[in-house]
Amino acid sequence: MAGVGEVLTPIVLREVARKLGSAARDQVTAQWNFTRDLDGMRTTLESVNALLRDRSSGRRRRMFEYIVV
Repeated sequence: MAGVGEVLTPIVLREVARKLGSAARDQVTAQWNFTRDLDGMRTTLESVNALLRDRSSGRRRRMFEYIVV
């Protein structure tokens, strides 16, 4: 007759494998989302930086035109 340990071992190992797989999948998903979000933030900051540079450049031009006129 098989012992209780022999019966429970495959069940426990299956559950451990399932939980490890789930944890690994969650980590990969979190990393993927973080990378995607970080790329989005970088794009937004680059756009804001370009806008600020354009505004600053235009302001200097207007000040220069006012002084020259």
